[in-house]
Amino acid sequence: MNAKIFFQSKNFKRIICGIAIAIAILAVFQAGMFVGYRKASFSYRWGDNYHRAFGERGEHMTSFFRDGDFTNSSGAIGKIVKIDLPTLMIESKDGIEKAVSITDDTIIKKFRETVKPEDLKAGDFVIAIGSPNDKAGIEAKIVRIIPNSENFIGTGTRNK
Repeated sequence: MNAKIFFQSKNFKRIICGIAIAIAILAVFQAGMFVGYRKASFSYRWGDNYHRAFGERGEHMTSFFRDGDFTNSSGAIGKIVKIDLPTLMIESKDGIEKAVSITDDTIIKKFRETVKPEDLKAGDFVIAIGSPNDKAGIEAKIVRIIPNSENFIGTGTRNK
């Protein structure tokens, strides 16, 4: 069989199509593994650094992976329980505390007004959105102060 005839045959086109489909499936699988690894890595580092952030391993470590779910690695909603700029400790309604880092690029909003990090105070309810950092915390891109937090769904704390 001549090579030129083989490369123009239907069998060759089917083989190339099959290889292309296999490569596409592997690429999607690899992307899913990458995203899953990042989420699992964040949760692992958070659990590993828990005792450094809070002094000891508490009851929340056992409920941390409740229902096989990972903690949200890109944001936090809750009450500010400690401020040690550039880091905020935010406690969610289920009692999990997250370290949120404020940078020079972080936007902090109260209503439509942009405020300074020094205007934040313990007890404020906030929504912080950003990306996970190497210390199992969140590097905030935006922090929004929530006024009238009692009416805001999902911001109650365990001590309330």
